[in-house]
Amino acid sequence: MLSLIKKFIFKLSLTFLLVNLTICIMKNLEKSFDRMLAQLIQIVDRFNKQHKKGHDFGSGDLLFPSEIHTIQAIGDHEDINITELAVALKVTKPTISERIKKLERLDLIQRRDAVDNMKTVILHLTARGWIAYKGHETHHSEMFAHFQKHFGSNTAAQLRKCQQAFAAFLDVMKQK
Repeated sequence: MLSLIKKFIFKLSLTFLLVNLTICIMKNLEKSFDRMLAQLIQIVDRFNKQHKKGHDFGSGDLLFPSEIHTIQAIGDHEDINITELAVALKVTKPTISERIKKLERLDLIQRRDAVDNMKTVILHLTARGWIAYKGHETHHSEMFAHFQKHFGSNTAAQLRKCQQAFAAFLDVMKQK
């Protein structure tokens, strides 16, 4: 009987230890998650601070990330229409229309009627728009060069890790 009680107490103690260990692991994982979120917020804050006033990509205009990426999408897809552009950038048509108006005022893009359908408006970059487009490409190349200098021969592996982590995090956020 005493032996059974000792075994029971041992199993109970072991269970208690495992439960406490699991709780500690979960708390450490939660703290690690909190540190990751804090780092992500720091990245976003640094990005926002660097782009707060806009950036001149060579055209003489201070452009915000949403504007230069609109220029990039138009340059990457000549003859894109407004609906296709909104879908490509994952924004609403009213949002993209406002951007287009501003970029037109800055003489970075222009609208034209489609040759085959007069109801469809297609978008093109102007000469100044192409300057901004190429300046943006150079900016990205410089950012990559800095990343590559830091990671050296591990650049490809680090890029894969970052892409996998960001993709997984976005999937989790979409489920919320």
